[in-house]
Amino acid sequence: ASHDDTTAINAAFAAARAQYAASNYYAAKIVFPAFKDCVITGSINATGFHTGGSTVTVDGQGASILANSTFTGPIVDALGSQNMRWLNVNLVAYLNDQSYGIQIGRINNAGSDNGGNGMFFENFTATGGFATAACYNFSGEDVTWINVSCENTNTAAANLGLIQDGAN
Repeated sequence: ASHDDTTAINAAFAAARAQYAASNYYAAKIVFPAFKDCVITGSINATGFHTGGSTVTVDGQGASILANSTFTGPIVDALGSQNMRWLNVNLVAYLNDQSYGIQIGRINNAGSDNGGNGMFFENFTATGGFATAACYNFSGEDVTWINVSCENTNTAAANLGLIQDGAN
């Protein structure tokens, strides 16, 4: 596929983030076209969702987010976010360049941002060649994983499928 969906996907997250920031109790839903291949050439910014009592649902409806480029960041960066529901999402890396499929958790260990808390994943996959891991949780608590696959096909030493880093 020759199209690039990075800007459109990030715009959807930015719009949800703007509404989210305006309220302490907000429910946003980002929905992907069912079973569509969404090609990206840069990371998806899912950071900044940390207002207490709010929830953001990302419903992939079976869509695949394909990192078919040589950018080196994560496919999805959700550090610092909390109370997100990731449903029916497939992340795919092709070139062993992306650091992670998804990264969740705290922005830093010393902070009290509660990032990663209350994250929920169901029917979620991150597969392909990743420079570090398919899924990375940095000190996020109360994370639910139901029917989740974090598969790293990069066979270099120390490359992993899932890292649960409880550094707190």
